[in-house]
Amino acid sequence: MKPVYGLHGLSVRSAFAWPDLFEPLRIGGPGDVDFTAGASAGAPNGGSVVRFTEPDRDLAYTIAEGDRAVHAAWQGDVPPVDVVSIFANTVLRQLAARTGRIALHAAAVGHRDEAILLVGPKGAGKSSLFAAGCAAGLVPLADDLAIPYEADGEWRMKPGMPLGRLRDDTARRFGLSGSPSLPLAPASAGKRLYRMSDLSADPLREYRIRAVHVLAPRGGEGGPVRREPLPAPAAFAALLGETHAPTPAAARAVGRLVTRVPVVGLRRSDDLDMLPATVLSVAADAGWSLP
Repeated sequence: MKPVYGLHGLSVRSAFAWPDLFEPLRIGGPGDVDFTAGASAGAPNGGSVVRFTEPDRDLAYTIAEGDRAVHAAWQGDVPPVDVVSIFANTVLRQLAARTGRIALHAAAVGHRDEAILLVGPKGAGKSSLFAAGCAAGLVPLADDLAIPYEADGEWRMKPGMPLGRLRDDTARRFGLSGSPSLPLAPASAGKRLYRMSDLSADPLREYRIRAVHVLAPRGGEGGPVRREPLPAPAAFAALLGETHAPTPAAARAVGRLVTRVPVVGLRRSDDLDMLPATVLSVAADAGWSLP
């Protein structure tokens, strides 16, 4: 009986052993996507290949035609946590983009039935703010990829990978030093993948997107939190710029999203000790009362 994992509303049936950090949705039954890993001979015929190459290792994911199966094969030292985490973020980002959905470079935290997205490029501080939010009692929904969609006149999302890629100093600051974690590849700048909270989101639950916060370039060691609503053209440009391989359909969807969901520019300090104040400000803006 193969475990089935829930990611972004997809059920992923895996013949490859995922690390214990990932909790299965169920054991047995079908999945939307079949995931296998190992020798290249097991790769499906046809389809496309997503490849990650470094000096001492090579990792390739073959996506079968029809997008119903993915096979990972590698050479060199590639720990299982890297095989799975790259699939859960980068490869699923590709699958979403291929079907015209918005694959947004964003972290997400939840409260009750609502979500806030934290959008920004690599190095903008999404994971640190994500960790601060989880430490304040928010539910971890996604660290690096959000796939928003329309339903019944609202914009919603389902949880992705609720684990955080954090440096050790960030993990210590937010009380995660003793949490289950696994080291990531050297290319991840010495980060580890951490279980963020004892609060676990139902992988199939829908969260209504309350707001999108676009992280400005890091703003130094001090200064107050500043939030500024973005007009629709600026909001559209910011979100489209963080959408993976946007198709015309995805661009139209981003245009609809920014007319229905508040998009806010967020400036905050780089100081880790200031991030709890940023979380309180963001939560108050959404009308959330934190525990």
